[in-house]
Amino acid sequence: MAHSIYVANGIVYVVGYDECVNGNTAACKWINGQLTALTDGSTNAAAYKVQVKNKKVYIAGSFFNANSRNVAAYWSDKIETTLSDGLTQACNNDVLVAGSEIFSAGFIVRNGGGKKVATVWHNGVPMALADWRRESVAMGVAVDGSSIQVVGYANNKAGKMVATLWKDSIPQDLTDGATDAVANAISIYKSKSYIVGTTTNASGHKVATLWKDGEMTALSDGTSDAEAFSIFIFKGDVYVAGYVKDSTGNDTAVYWLNGKVHQVSDKPGSRAYSVFVK
Repeated sequence: MAHSIYVANGIVYVVGYDECVNGNTAACKWINGQLTALTDGSTNAAAYKVQVKNKKVYIAGSFFNANSRNVAAYWSDKIETTLSDGLTQACNNDVLVAGSEIFSAGFIVRNGGGKKVATVWHNGVPMALADWRRESVAMGVAVDGSSIQVVGYANNKAGKMVATLWKDSIPQDLTDGATDAVANAISIYKSKSYIVGTTTNASGHKVATLWKDGEMTALSDGTSDAEAFSIFIFKGDVYVAGYVKDSTGNDTAVYWLNGKVHQVSDKPGSRAYSVFVK
């Protein structure tokens, strides 16, 4: 399964995971369609995000160690860098390179508490973004000058997932917490934050959602489930990747361009997890 795409110098990079002969999944990258495994398949692993900077390829993901602990990691030019100690569960969902700085976003499970804690890593150093007593997860990270902005969700007292933006570690709720919501990705364009994710309406349907500087706009009509996973801004145009359930209840991969939906595939059960425009 492919999770993320990036194009640089005419080369197409895709990352995700592939099933091995032993039934495990190996974190993988595809360069112009040619597969290279990042892990050996002895345990389950997956890659979630790719970025190319200064001709180096950075890939976020995780792998299970011999003790069945999920280890947050990133790979760069075949070099694996672990971000967690392997004693508790953790995952790296995103990687961003800004100048000489490397940022990652994900979670670490606090020992004893058992809850996921949204975490941002700056050059490998973790910083918790939320209280360990309620579950939270960081899904994406962006940088605007010296400002570090992270998106994801944090559970409220009622146990509902609240779509959250952490701007320089200060949380900002994007939803009211009445129903579950998650912010999946963030992009900054001309110092404005563009965030995509999923909210839940009063009928219980998932709604693909865009926030521009905190102002929420529904991308789907709410009559069937839809989710938004990735955002890319090119020359002021806003591209969002996700899916919409069709009339038969099957997922259909789509992208939205400035709010207008376009079907990517008519194959039942398809989803678009990433978008890149060149």
